[in-house]
Amino acid sequence: MSDVDDLQVLEVFLKNPDIIKQRYRYTDKESLEINNLIDEIEQTQFDKTTDKGAILENLMYKIFNMHNMYKVHNNLRTSSNEIDLVLKLDIAGTIYKNNIQYLEDDVIVECKNYSKKVDVTYVGKFASLVNVSRCNVGLLISKKGITGRSEWSDAKGLIKKIMLRDGHFILDFNLEELRDLAGKTLADIINPKKDALKFDVDIDSLLSTHELEASL
Repeated sequence: MSDVDDLQVLEVFLKNPDIIKQRYRYTDKESLEINNLIDEIEQTQFDKTTDKGAILENLMYKIFNMHNMYKVHNNLRTSSNEIDLVLKLDIAGTIYKNNIQYLEDDVIVECKNYSKKVDVTYVGKFASLVNVSRCNVGLLISKKGITGRSEWSDAKGLIKKIMLRDGHFILDFNLEELRDLAGKTLADIINPKKDALKFDVDIDSLLSTHELEASL
């Protein structure tokens, strides 16, 4: 997108915020593409651990790169770690954030293509990575979710304690939560998870019926 295009987008944003929000909702076609990739991840028996991780990272790259809201950087090396994906809000995303709906400036994404739930030990390691990276939000993407029979036990309890102590949000998504995104924006995906953790409520209580649902 050129500088001229960016200025034109900004002008339209300021005059027609609801119309522009529509531009950043996932379409039926985009949602189907994401669903098909999720099916592939769930049904494929991978021979190599690297292949298992790569296909999940590819899914997240598609989800965050489709609308140019974020610049997506993958496999970044730190002095002691490799980060799967780093998201940095782009010009369009910044305009969206300032005029339409809140989005995080920087987000770390970690993908774990495990056959079982991610345990408390790994969640703790990821939380440490988020902390040293000076990001407020980290997304932990996995096939089965994280451990915890209750919201205050095991990995689920740890992410609550981290939020209360450090103000950092570890938001976990399993693959099924990334299906059927048609009509949603990135903010619609991330913010309810963040608010549910912040206010200690069930995420379903924060999800309202979208005006486009009847037409989907």
